Amino acid sequence: MSTHRMELLWRMYVALMFYYISLADNELYSQNGNLINTASLLPFLDATAHRHINTSSDSELILNIFANNLQQTGKFRINEEDIFTAIGGMMTQCKGAYACVAMLAGFGIIAFRDPNGIRPVGMAVRKSGSGKDYMFSSESVVADAGGFVDWEDVKQGEWPLLEYLAHLIAETIGP
Repeated sequence: MSTHRMELLWRMYVALMFYYISLADNELYSQNGNLINTASLLPFLDATAHRHINTSSDSELILNIFANNLQQTGKFRINEEDIFTAIGGMMTQCKGAYACVAMLAGFGIIAFRDPNGIRPVGMAVRKSGSGKDYMFSSESVVADAGGFVDWEDVKQGEWPLLEYLAHLIAETIGP
């Protein structure tokens, strides 16, 4: 294998190094970053949200804050507004540098990054036989290697949502 190809594979591996976790809330979550207010989130999740935290991972905290905000809607079927409201609330509660991609079972995929835009995440598209394929990644090299084009960074405080029918909508946190 050539040195260039090995370097490309290594960069793809590094770009995909996210922490994965799943909960009974039917969410799959991938995150790159760190929180700076973990000490205040842990008591909230335990005493107020009544969520058991299994690890010391910031990923688990962000996911549980997001899941708790979704649960607060009290709805059996959520919609885009509920998701955007839950993420807006999560961004208010979680302080730090993070870029995340989450899949909500039966709904779609969403990407978001902290309001300061410190950690990278972007989206690209490619044509397929039946329409378009979308991808989210922390580096554009992964998109290039997969034949995706039109790389676009997710803006700070923005959260594009890709519904299962490949309908793309986006929301941005207010100033």
